[in-house]
Amino acid sequence: MIEEHASFRQKVLRYPVFDAGGVLLLRAGAVLTERLDDLLRGRRIWLQVYANVVVAHGDGREEEVAIGEGPLHIGRGMDCQLRPVSVLVSKKHCLLRKTAYSVFVTDLESTNGTFLNGARLNGSLELTDGDVLSLGGGAHMRIRIFAALRGIYGSLAEGLVLGEPVVELFEECDTVIGDSNVSSA
Repeated sequence: MIEEHASFRQKVLRYPVFDAGGVLLLRAGAVLTERLDDLLRGRRIWLQVYANVVVAHGDGREEEVAIGEGPLHIGRGMDCQLRPVSVLVSKKHCLLRKTAYSVFVTDLESTNGTFLNGARLNGSLELTDGDVLSLGGGAHMRIRIFAALRGIYGSLAEGLVLGEPVVELFEECDTVIGDSNVSSA
């Protein structure tokens, strides 16, 4: 479980939000307002962010590696959790870390650079679902991020909390579900 976060005004989500049944509640680009966040937390519901690195192998296979609660170090070094086989990748190339509502990539001053969607990365940047990382020009990986609603009793598979449909929680905040122009009064 991701710990509670510091107070905020609003957060533009860079990934879609689903209920546990796979129903889309908010599209990437929707705004999580403070009012909606307070309403959800008041009902002991939170967004659980999931993030994976999708690595394409030369034979066409893809492998997904989860970004867990701690940082995921990428590089050729033995202490890295993801070790691409390329001389263009530094021993400690970059790291990925997940926060309450975001996923970030940080270049660790790699020799050949970390590229996000083709642009060289300096420092840290927040990732968006579907972003592509290139490490030194030799290893390419896609980022997959999404969120699901979670409650004190686990996932909301039925879409119900205390007998109320989850959709009503969003409507109470004047939030338009599935609209990238989400707003709150």
